[in-house]
Amino acid sequence: MKVLIRIFLEKKINLIQAKNEPRAEKLVLKANKERIEQQLKTMTVPPTGYVHAHPVPYHPGANKMAVFPSCGLVPMWQYLPPSVRDTSQDHELRTPAA
Repeated sequence: MKVLIRIFLEKKINLIQAKNEPRAEKLVLKANKERIEQQLKTMTVPPTGYVHAHPVPYHPGANKMAVFPSCGLVPMWQYLPPSVRDTSQDHELRTPAA
């Protein structure tokens, strides 16, 4: 009979310990959460998703190229292959724009 009581008490103690383990872990997690929240409050971070606005292009008069203030004028035609830059056959290959 004493053996059964001892087994019962051991099982009861094990169940109580198993029940208390998640509580202790929950307390540790709460403490970590509060510590991290305090660290976040002391940091100065811009809000997520904030994107600087693009500069408004400057449009000069007619027949002028639009210039973006943040970009210099860089001619790109020099990087094209000569076959693309050749305009001698344009009148035969493409109809003139009216």
